[in-house]
Amino acid sequence: MIEEQRIRGQEGRQETSLNTLTPCGRAKLRTDGARGGRGRRLVDKMAKPLQATTVDPLNADEQEAKRVRIAEQRGRISPQGLKARVCGAWSNFKTGQGEGSKSLHKTLSRICKFAYCSLTNSTLSQRERVKSKNAFTLAEVLITLGIIGVVAAMTLPNFIFNYKTKVIVTKLKRNQSIMSQAFKRAIAEEGEISGWGLETDTKESVELIASKIKPYLKIIDDCGTERCESYTQEYYHIDQKTQQSQGKVKDFGSDIFYKFRLADGTEWFIRSSVAIYFDINGKKGPNSLGRDIFQFHPLVDGTAIAAGMGQDPKSHGWPYCNPDAGQGWYCAAWVIYKENMDYLKCADELEWNGKTTCK
Repeated sequence: MIEEQRIRGQEGRQETSLNTLTPCGRAKLRTDGARGGRGRRLVDKMAKPLQATTVDPLNADEQEAKRVRIAEQRGRISPQGLKARVCGAWSNFKTGQGEGSKSLHKTLSRICKFAYCSLTNSTLSQRERVKSKNAFTLAEVLITLGIIGVVAAMTLPNFIFNYKTKVIVTKLKRNQSIMSQAFKRAIAEEGEISGWGLETDTKESVELIASKIKPYLKIIDDCGTERCESYTQEYYHIDQKTQQSQGKVKDFGSDIFYKFRLADGTEWFIRSSVAIYFDINGKKGPNSLGRDIFQFHPLVDGTAIAAGMGQDPKSHGWPYCNPDAGQGWYCAAWVIYKENMDYLKCADELEWNGKTTCK
């Protein structure tokens, strides 16, 4: 009778010790067994004393193991977390008494180390596979760079043209405003322009005009009527091929033009017929009408008006703003009021009161 109680007591202690494991710990033990590792033999060894019991937690263990495996695949459990959860199963037995507890403690320690190493290696190999899948091949990189180059080659010239156009529009409007203010203040002090006693294309007349408006301008360099090498002299028509060679306006260096430079780099060329030409970037080029040289006139009240008001770029003739059939004298108004220079690309399609862009 006493021997029977002793045997039942040992089996009860072993059953109690095994059931004391957390669900995670039991699942890990079953997972290792499914992998055919050493843990399977150890689990079977531990399970033998429990075969006579009526409680069989295998189904619950398998379900828990399945949930753990899914969570591991989805990256929800870190290796550190797995170690804590698996190894926590046997930490409760470190203070256990008796041969059964000691044996179970030793067995679980071996399983814990084996399971943790296996899971850690599996996690690391999975990370390496993810890294290898995220890398780009040399062919993919070259193809991408080729596509970027083609797109840049198609869009960059148009982007540069639009940017330069905006710069020209801004500078022309600013210089037009400066010219208007200077002539209005001069007229307020000296009377109307018609009473200034000007003669056509004479040195004395341009010097007189300059003397009346210079006090109201911020000039950084004054060339006068001399031939200054730092200023634009020869210039071209809008086609950039034909140099202006007719009449007295063939060369800005002649003494019928009074020349000075403002702070923004724009050069002014005053003609005694009360016409002023702006070269917005000085001698840099292209030094062509309709591209960087534009013509303006003051009205009776001093307001500066751009040449070419109401004129269609598609018109043919020497003054018009058409690279194929004109010289470019009438481009200033289009740039000021239409705010583009599309006449350089599709002049034959543009009208002042119709289509105003190439789009």
